[in-house]
Amino acid sequence: MRSVWGASPDDVWGVGTAGSISKFRGDMWEELAHQRIGAPEQRQFFAIHGSSATDIWAVGHILDGSGTQGMIYHYDP
Repeated sequence: MRSVWGASPDDVWGVGTAGSISKFRGDMWEELAHQRIGAPEQRQFFAIHGSSATDIWAVGHILDGSGTQGMIYHYDP
C-alpha cells in the first residue's frame, strides 16, 4: 500500500500499486479492487483521503503505451 486513510479504527482504506483498493473493517483487510494480471496498462494509486466514511477519494495514474493519464476513484455509497 502506498497510502492509508481511516474514518475510524474499523473503517480504514488503503490504495497502492496495480490499482489496488483495500478496506480494513476492524478484524481483517478486504481487497475491493485490483488490476487484472496481464492488463495492457499499469495502474497506480498514490493517495487516499476522505471527509467521512461515505465520501472517500483516491488519486493516481494509468500508464500505457500512449502515455500517462490521471485516475480518480470516488467512494460514495
